[in-house]
Amino acid sequence: MVRQVPLAPRWLRYAAVALVAATVLGASVVRPAPGPDRFLLGVGFDKWLHAAGYAALAASLGYARLPAGGRLSTRALVGVALVSLAFGVGVELVQGPLPYRSLSAADAAADAVGAVAGALPFRVVAGADDADAGDPKALSPSTGKEGQ
Repeated sequence: MVRQVPLAPRWLRYAAVALVAATVLGASVVRPAPGPDRFLLGVGFDKWLHAAGYAALAASLGYARLPAGGRLSTRALVGVALVSLAFGVGVELVQGPLPYRSLSAADAAADAVGAVAGALPFRVVAGADDADAGDPKALSPSTGKEGQ
C-alpha cells in the first residue's frame, strides 16, 4: 500500500536540504568541546551524531526529490544515499587539514549508515515505483492491463 506524503513547495524542500547540509557542515568544522569520549551502547557518541546528521540529510533530500505521486524509484533512493555519503566524504576531507579535527574512515562509515537509514523510510512508507517490476500480475504502467 502506498501512502501519500504531503508535499511542501519544491523550493522549500530544497531549502531544507541546504539548511540541513549547512548545519552538518558547520557542526563538523567547529572546534569540539573538550572532555572525555562518551559512548552509547558501546559506540562512540560522535558516531551516533554522524549517523543522525546524515540520516537527516538523506531524509531531507529524499523528501525534496519526491514527485507529486509520492514515490521514488530504487535508483533515486540509492542516489539519495550516495549523494548524502558523498557530502560526508567531502566533509571528512575538509576536516583533514583542521588541527582540531581529523579525517576518519569510522566517521565516514557512520555517515554511510545514517545515509541509508535516512533514505530507507521512503521505500517503506511511500514504496518505490519499481517495487512490482518482477511481478507478472502487476499492472503495466503503459497499458493499465495485467501482465506485459
